[in-house]
Amino acid sequence: MIPATAGWGQPRLRRLPRRIAPIHDETLESYIGRLAARNYLSRADLAAHLRPRRQGSRREAIASESLAAVTGFAEPRLAYALPEIRQRVPYRYAPPMIGQVVGSYPNRRHPSCRRCAGATGPVTIWARCDYNVCVRHQLWVGDGVSQPRDQVDVADMPEIVQAQTRLRRLIRRRGYPRVRFYFSDACAIEHWSSRNPFALTPRNERMRHLHAREHAEFLPLPYGYAAQYPEVVTILSVISSPFWRRMATSTDIVDRRRFYDEVLKGQPPHPSRYSHGGLASWINHERHPTGPADPDGERTLRRLYLGTAGVLRLYDPTVDAPHHPRRAQT
Repeated sequence: MIPATAGWGQPRLRRLPRRIAPIHDETLESYIGRLAARNYLSRADLAAHLRPRRQGSRREAIASESLAAVTGFAEPRLAYALPEIRQRVPYRYAPPMIGQVVGSYPNRRHPSCRRCAGATGPVTIWARCDYNVCVRHQLWVGDGVSQPRDQVDVADMPEIVQAQTRLRRLIRRRGYPRVRFYFSDACAIEHWSSRNPFALTPRNERMRHLHAREHAEFLPLPYGYAAQYPEVVTILSVISSPFWRRMATSTDIVDRRRFYDEVLKGQPPHPSRYSHGGLASWINHERHPTGPADPDGERTLRRLYLGTAGVLRLYDPTVDAPHHPRRAQT
């Protein structure tokens, strides 16, 4: 692949003969690989060809203008589809992409649903914490899945698919940054409840069903993550609520018991219900120092929610603005 020459000593890239569109939130590596394969090129050669040629420069990121030149797609369209390009887009193109996934932590590189990919072949995307179930094809695509064949069919367990729908509603109601911040805590709390495989928990009941269905004594990690998912979403809906967080960190034992009952709703009563290790550990962690300007800690936490959301956002000056009580209207 020989570039045509351009002015000022810089190569002018020609468009590749076979055009292929990026998948939304696809990783740049995945897209370059598919683009190279479709045009019968080496992925490494194509990637090197797209990098800026500057004398004495080190290995640099692929330039969006180079990618636009060889694909025939405008830079804004590529930026809207590819998170790594999206993070380097000029400000004038940014507003439609606010709230979209960025190509870095806390998002993870993850295989896309194998049935959604279809003839496109394996596609790797930058996934948020809520990318766990493909509702359309009823496949577990979340934690534990490292390649498309690891995706678990959950069509015979509708509560897992329903949990994905509930999570999406929760995000619309409370905002993705807050929900993402508490997602790993919800997983840890549920894992503490079901760490004993003989305990009568919904997760262990689903695992018994999956063992019988697959005729296997041992199952890969994705099965365990899928089995606990409905309870994870239930716990998440409670601990991400500002009201229930205040109940959990209250000094009143009655309030704390209300919190325990809300989280463990639907589970069989147990003598150690109010000394649940996972919940007790979470409550101790949530007891942040507070002050007159931030009595329930929400202003401090809001900075953490937004700072670790993993989505493209504009600077919000209200986050760091001093707190002024609303004046009484006369």
